[in-house]
Amino acid sequence: MKKFLLKILFLLFKRSLTFLSKYDKNINKELNFFPENFSIIIKIHKLDSPIISIKKIKGKFVEDTDTFSANLIIEFKNTNSAFLVFTAQKGLEKAFAEKRIVLKGLITYGIIFTRISIIVQRYLFPVFICKNIMKHIIPINNMLKIKLYFYGIIRG
Repeated sequence: MKKFLLKILFLLFKRSLTFLSKYDKNINKELNFFPENFSIIIKIHKLDSPIISIKKIKGKFVEDTDTFSANLIIEFKNTNSAFLVFTAQKGLEKAFAEKRIVLKGLITYGIIFTRISIIVQRYLFPVFICKNIMKHIIPINNMLKIKLYFYGIIRG
């Protein structure tokens, strides 16, 4: 059941990430630190699915078909660790601190992607949930949040 739910949550996160990379100014600032054609994979250790594979092309994230090699690989140690993060029971920063995630690549790029992920989570979850998983509540564009819910998640 968790694996099926994680497939849905990974899909929602990937679509939110690609949509927001086009329109959110805070994510665009962070994306400038990645070189062009920078690829990222998010997955669970020893599982082929669910997986997120994205690449920076022309200043935004797009879905990538290569699911085997990337400049940055973020690998959850097990399904429980991924489930806690994607259901907002634990923050991504705390998951790194608790060694629930293995990072393959430069740590600076991992930190940048963590900041981007926190912004995406801020759009996806209401304030009362974000207070539990984030150190600072980032101000967001509420109109963009509505567009994300109605257009971004459906179309990607």
